[in-house]
Amino acid sequence: MSNLLFDPVRGQHVEKTPEEIVRQRLLQYLSKVCGIPLSLIAVEKCLHEMPHLSHVKPSQVRRTDIVCYAHDFHPHHNLYPLILAECKAKTITPLAVEQALGYNTQIGAPYVLLASADELRLYLPRLENDPLHFLPHLLPYEELVQRAKSFYA
Repeated sequence: MSNLLFDPVRGQHVEKTPEEIVRQRLLQYLSKVCGIPLSLIAVEKCLHEMPHLSHVKPSQVRRTDIVCYAHDFHPHHNLYPLILAECKAKTITPLAVEQALGYNTQIGAPYVLLASADELRLYLPRLENDPLHFLPHLLPYEELVQRAKSFYA
């Protein structure tokens, strides 16, 4: 049995850890079920590597698990993060939620997704007054983009 998984976004094999299994399952779901183009997904990127955060110093090493981008929904950026996704090998704890929402204060995605082996939670911190409001499922990509467009309109 192989100790590697193929990551279609990074185009390479990666070590098969419990968190990586969650990440790869989520990538498949995002692309095949939700319809997010692989070309608009970034995996394990540092904040300074994101186009809208190029001003962040490389020494501030914070790395995201997955960021899904979309075109033309943000008034100031052609390409902007739509979903910030964090993957957890075990359960989604309140600390994990706090960590992901904290990352998103810099990233600014309208959706924050937490995934574990057993659960998906789509938080809507930018689209709802309550940052802890979440949906227990994902929506199709086009619907996510349309909701974000209406928020920024």
